[in-house]
Amino acid sequence: MLYMKKQDITPTNNLLTLDAAARILGVHPMTLKRWAGAGKLRIVRLPVGNRPRIEQSEIDRLIKAEQTPEA
Repeated sequence: MLYMKKQDITPTNNLLTLDAAARILGVHPMTLKRWAGAGKLRIVRLPVGNRPRIEQSEIDRLIKAEQTPEA
């Protein structure tokens, strides 16, 4: 897991809560934690409160990977 520094947090990071990301992907928030543990997904932690967040770019990457047909 990556820990963000205060200066790294900007409105352009588009950080989502696990609940919001899970709703977008149609999975349970615990699934996202398992994927992070398996290395399929990167979760960042806020410097204050140590709360987990997922960047929108990670969600987009997962959606794109799901839509790409496997050869």
